[in-house]
Amino acid sequence: PSIGPRLERKKVQLSREKIFAQMEEILAHWNSKQVLEVQYENEVGFGLGPTLEAYALLSKEFQNSNLNLWRNSTDGLFPAPLARNATKNVVHRLRTKFHFLGKFLGKALLDCRMVDLPFNLLFYRWMLNEEEFLQFEHLRHLDRPLFEQLKKFRRILQR
Repeated sequence: PSIGPRLERKKVQLSREKIFAQMEEILAHWNSKQVLEVQYENEVGFGLGPTLEAYALLSKEFQNSNLNLWRNSTDGLFPAPLARNATKNVVHRLRTKFHFLGKFLGKALLDCRMVDLPFNLLFYRWMLNEEEFLQFEHLRHLDRPLFEQLKKFRRILQR
């Protein structure tokens, strides 16, 4: 006998080459509590193995520098600044990708799946709505060279 409720599963078929775009489309219209299960086109297997691999592949794709989502930081992923003269198309594209990221993370949480997205400590604080707890010293987790320069300026001003 099963202890918990039996979860319904919904199988989706994905192409390895187009996994990012296809999953973006699938999650944009996902409105069920069913557990996502992946099968790859022209492959026999489905279930936990391919599904975990899909989450891993998507995690890697979200870190792709071609998406222009993240700052260059050795301390984890933090959203890249948006240029003041960014076009509406650029803003729309970035918003769409971050919306997809939110859907992806939400689905991973609901389905109890691990994702490999090493977010920066400050990004976690921001996502948890804890910005008021951030202090000047936290800047070192985002941009160490900038932090060191500003620290020097601060010392000069305090003399």
